[in-house]
Amino acid sequence: MGKMRLLCQALILIQLPLQAIRADNLFYEPATGTADALNEPINEPINEPIDSPDACCATPMDMISQHKYPSEAHTVTTEDGYILTLYRIPGAAGSTPVYLQHGLLESSADWLIPGKAKSLAFILWDRGYDVWLGNARGNTYSKKHKTLSTSDPQFWNFR
Repeated sequence: MGKMRLLCQALILIQLPLQAIRADNLFYEPATGTADALNEPINEPINEPIDSPDACCATPMDMISQHKYPSEAHTVTTEDGYILTLYRIPGAAGSTPVYLQHGLLESSADWLIPGKAKSLAFILWDRGYDVWLGNARGNTYSKKHKTLSTSDPQFWNFR
């Protein structure tokens, strides 16, 4: 029962950003019923470098600031003591918040590395959203705990 609930919650988290995109018609053109932007040919070389040359060494705050966007870092402490870092690209007052959560073995930086023109985080902010970037416990931006260190095996026993 618990695993099924977790799976449903994960699917909801994946679908929420997609619903926000569809609601704003980022790719979907309701008049024709087609996803025009997804059907357009890619005219750029595949081996084109990303426009964030220092992304491998930069923090999400650095990557956001590099493109002249406003940025904030927030920490959240979970009930079981993990201290997670969330990054925010704050939208205008009253803008709709969108939460982007990375996948397995990734971090919030993955939403920023493609650069200003290709990053979902920047595209959503440019469309008026208040963008929040999450980090799962144990990744490079969320390796803190109130009482445990990363060398303690109990730190890695996520429940």
